Amino acid sequence: MGHGVLIDRKGVSGKSHNQKMAFTMSIDNPAATAQVMVSAARACQKQTPGCYTLLEIPQLILFTVIS
Repeated sequence: MGHGVLIDRKGVSGKSHNQKMAFTMSIDNPAATAQVMVSAARACQKQTPGCYTLLEIPQLILFTVIS
């Protein structure tokens, strides 16, 4: 069983008064954990040698898709 989130935002921008943005996410814990761990391992290869926490790895490197 996974987890999910739904974020809705309604607002006004300029002359348009009925704008809506929605973000929906549904994840499976083991798959999401594995995906983050593999992304971190790939990102560490691009860093200079040393010790890093997940917050110290630039997000651009962390979430870049390698083809």
